[in-house]
Amino acid sequence: MLAFVVVLMQAGTRPPAAGEFHVATGGNDGNPGTKDKPFATLEHARKAVGRLAGEGLTESVTVRVHGGTHFLKQTLRFGPDDSGTTEHAITYAGARGSPAVISGGRAISGWRRAAGGCWTVVLPEVKAGKWHFRQLHVNGRRAVRARTGFMHVRAVKRAPGGKALYYHFGPGRLKSWKRLEDVEVMVIGRWEILRRGIVSVEPAAGRLSVTGPERVPHPALAARKGVYAYVENALEELDRPGEWYLDRGTGVLTYLPRPGEDMSRAEVIAPVLHRLVEISGTRKAPVRNIVFRNLHFRHSNWKLPPNGYLGTQACHHVGGEKWNARPRGVVEPAVGWTGAEHCRVLFCSFSALGASGLHLGERCAGNAVVRSSFFDICGNGVMVGIPGWDPGQKKAALVPRNNHVLDNHVRACGAELYGAVGIWAGITQGTRIEHNLVHDLPYTGISVGWDWTPKPTPARGNVIAGNHVHDVMKVLADGGGIYTLGSQPGTVVRGNHIHGLRRGRHAEAGGPVYGLYLDQGSKGFRIEDNVVHDVDKPLRLNRCDRRWHTWKGNTLLAALNTPVLREGVKGKALSCGEAGRGMELPHAPAADPAILTVEAWVKLNRPPQGKDNRRWAVSKNGDEWTAGHYGLLVMGNRAGAYLNIGGGRQNCFLAAAKQPGLKAGKWHHLAMTYDGKTLTVYCDGKPAGRKAVGRGRKPGRGNLTLGDRSDQRRGFVLPGLVDEVRVYRRALSAGEIAARHAAPLKAPPAGCSGHWGFDEGAGIPAAIKAVMDRAGPRPLTRPAGARRPAASEPTGEG
Repeated sequence: MLAFVVVLMQAGTRPPAAGEFHVATGGNDGNPGTKDKPFATLEHARKAVGRLAGEGLTESVTVRVHGGTHFLKQTLRFGPDDSGTTEHAITYAGARGSPAVISGGRAISGWRRAAGGCWTVVLPEVKAGKWHFRQLHVNGRRAVRARTGFMHVRAVKRAPGGKALYYHFGPGRLKSWKRLEDVEVMVIGRWEILRRGIVSVEPAAGRLSVTGPERVPHPALAARKGVYAYVENALEELDRPGEWYLDRGTGVLTYLPRPGEDMSRAEVIAPVLHRLVEISGTRKAPVRNIVFRNLHFRHSNWKLPPNGYLGTQACHHVGGEKWNARPRGVVEPAVGWTGAEHCRVLFCSFSALGASGLHLGERCAGNAVVRSSFFDICGNGVMVGIPGWDPGQKKAALVPRNNHVLDNHVRACGAELYGAVGIWAGITQGTRIEHNLVHDLPYTGISVGWDWTPKPTPARGNVIAGNHVHDVMKVLADGGGIYTLGSQPGTVVRGNHIHGLRRGRHAEAGGPVYGLYLDQGSKGFRIEDNVVHDVDKPLRLNRCDRRWHTWKGNTLLAALNTPVLREGVKGKALSCGEAGRGMELPHAPAADPAILTVEAWVKLNRPPQGKDNRRWAVSKNGDEWTAGHYGLLVMGNRAGAYLNIGGGRQNCFLAAAKQPGLKAGKWHHLAMTYDGKTLTVYCDGKPAGRKAVGRGRKPGRGNLTLGDRSDQRRGFVLPGLVDEVRVYRRALSAGEIAARHAAPLKAPPAGCSGHWGFDEGAGIPAAIKAVMDRAGPRPLTRPAGARRPAASEPTGEG
């Protein structure tokens, strides 16, 4: 299948003119659908193709969709009668030239100036209760529903009798909004959000009550003291350019333009349809071999559930009375497939959407989403799978199989539903998520797996490889660059590059953010050659065991700084203060023998001062209370060495120099040895302190850090230079340590297993750089003479 997709990407599918129809915005459905006399609507073209399919296809068919915005009056639905065959594809392709936009929206005109710099227009369908929308795009740019700023929830209380739930914000934070039935409150949970309608508001008391009946969310997702919230869709809050408000009672739409926007000429579009395109095959009659190429899907609607949106994860929400009740609700996609086989999306874009983008659901098999863009979407970008798995249902035949998401660009999703992810795969088999660029998201980048349990499900054999994920987790917490959940034997996580993750300022205080997050029940993975850096925490294993997976060649770092080098004892030295966090390197057995010697040359800008004057020159395996930790450090103007054997404070051993010996601006040779009995620290070739231990040391698997403590908490960066760091797999004698101090340029004695001299250059190690260079969408290659994509065609490249 993959080879077939690549060939199709390179060569395209161009049937003979006899198998070709044309659709243009200026066409007529009474025309024959030729290039000169095109159809007007895609629906008419679909019916024309269906008639051919019903007669039996003898060749592939292409519908050329000419440039312009094609407004759909109803969802474009494809069933078994519209299907291609194994041999012959039915392709809906944007013609060369201007973009072909498939819109589920409606253009709004007739604007008039109003007070306060606003513009208004009356929409009779809204007043009549026939139309409501939550999104508005002005000149292709998403406008913002009028809202307050972020506010802290001070308390959540239930009224006597339990019939009303009150959110307290404090006096002066709320207003007496006139159209209260239009107003909503949005509350940020740890990894999802909730949105509720408002029943009453008491500005003097600073509290409001929300719509019910009250359902019970997970405690981490419920409104509670200290979390952030805002109130949205009130005319009284329309005070910033780019905001709008829709009054459902009068049908009046009000907008405050951004600088330079002329509403008498602006293109303003609001969504009407919830679903733009649907493929619905059956178990006995799947829809096969339909291709969408170079089309732009825009403007879909989304409706808030009657009792509000209580998110559970990744745009799934409470379906019953409790947060984990089944079935879960799921935010509907703009383009949804079920029972589709060997259908493809190539060089398309999905944007300006009110819910999620594209969902390949039940019984989808062998489909591919390639070289497409997903952005400016309220929910998830791409979805593959079914929302949950109930073993009692025994519906393994529904599980999507062998679908591919390749070389796409996914960004700026979760515009309204902050718990959205870029690419989501639920209970699936053989899903390949490869070489995608995923960034600028409020929550997780790529999420694979479902159900919080290690018990077997049909999920297995998925591949998440070569993806470039950065700058996600910008609003919520408790997620990561790549997040997994549940047992998925045979799943591979390989060669991904994840970086630039920081907890957003409105996320729950202390909420975790991880590069690679293996959550509850994750089991049976092969995790290899991934590079994670510049994140709060590179890895989390939550309610799963590291031994449940196979690990190989991963680089999991909090920071991957290009070193700042200065003149050293020999050649160059690492400047720790200028590098900010020192230099972190991935675990290697050579850096962590059971019996060991560690040596380094150190030059302090100044001896550290203060209540805690410890600064690490060499550190491995977390802090001094972490099992397996060793550290060579300075303590003011004294040398010191740590070992931890067994974990915890009680198993931490320190050998510290009794006399000061370190001076600013001078190179000093520091060393530590452990022979299985005694920990010894040396300063300038002489024993400076000893600590009897008498325990066998078990090496750790944590990172090696030079010029900082391995957990990289603030305050332990060495103020100066480090050079000629070596690790030996034996305890050197006192004479050998003295010789190392006296002649630093001589060859080291036997047993040296690791050396960091900083003279090989300041670049990132070649193996790590290779993974970083390969991650993300691959360069588009074509056979000689093949056409280049039109300027309007998304390439999926960053």
